[in-house]
Amino acid sequence: MPKNKKASYRYRLIDIALSNRAKRWTMKSLIAFVSDKLYEEYDKEGMVSERTIVDDIKIMRKSYPEGYDAPIIRKRGEIYYDDPDFSIKNSPLTENDVASIDEALTTLRQFTALPLFRELIPVVRKMKGIVADSQQKDYQHHVVQFEQVPQHKGLEYMETIYKSIVNKQTLRITYHSYRRELTETFSVSPYLLKETNNRWFLIGYAEEGDKEVRIFGLDRILKLEKSTHLFAESTKDWIKKFDKLIGVSFPDYNLDLPTETVRLWVSEKQKPYTLTKPIHHSQRLVEEKDDGSVEIELTLIPNYELITKILAGRHKIKVLSPPSLVEQVRLIYKKGAALYEE
Repeated sequence: MPKNKKASYRYRLIDIALSNRAKRWTMKSLIAFVSDKLYEEYDKEGMVSERTIVDDIKIMRKSYPEGYDAPIIRKRGEIYYDDPDFSIKNSPLTENDVASIDEALTTLRQFTALPLFRELIPVVRKMKGIVADSQQKDYQHHVVQFEQVPQHKGLEYMETIYKSIVNKQTLRITYHSYRRELTETFSVSPYLLKETNNRWFLIGYAEEGDKEVRIFGLDRILKLEKSTHLFAESTKDWIKKFDKLIGVSFPDYNLDLPTETVRLWVSEKQKPYTLTKPIHHSQRLVEEKDDGSVEIELTLIPNYELITKILAGRHKIKVLSPPSLVEQVRLIYKKGAALYEE
């Protein structure tokens, strides 16, 4: 198969030309056609050499996986397809193609448990049909598994929310807040769907109450329907904003907090896990110590989810700075230890 983009483009141009049975192609006219199209695509003047076209034809004639099995005939000065219905666009899938496509489809199929991905189901079935027809094989061997909790409440709203974000459609949401222990109704301009720790959240501007951007857990939505309220545009990059923290919890519900530098000590035993699976994408190694331990640095907004990850490291992770985070974690350990005092 083609080793570069220009070669691939030339093969397609030759195929387009030879598929046109209304024209008789000679080497001269084929070179002129390919050269003109290459000039249009790459803005470079000059004729393609005859040797290049001859080599291209040789490669196109080769069997898979090197070529396309193209039935190109050169006879009495003319060049044409021996099979008038042939085109490289109709070429069958190779065995490697089949395996690659099937692996991808098998992986994608796991997402169809979510309403948002239901539209993938007929695509998967169609592609599986192509694979089966092409090689008469049915690959069903699953080798990748994603963590899923499809029974979680609220997933039935994902498709509507997703389309509303894309189409800038306001939503009317009836929501039960665990923090306030009450049920409220909001007109929401949705901006972002975010998944963290197997839970989905909607970030959007709420017209009612404090008129602010809020975070709604999909599992706490009691009712959702489209609204006639005017959509409130936002110029903020919400993905970048949430990249500044772990999860979705902003301290004091302040979405405009600045990032801080957090330094952690990690024991020698914990080091391989923390270095290969960073706590946050901003993580960087600061110092390697003689005892095998390391110090790492994070640039993010400290929040509840960060503290949870630190606590998961138990005695193998220690907060060195900032002082406010050191004190928070110290008090948590102190209260936890008190539970076991006699």
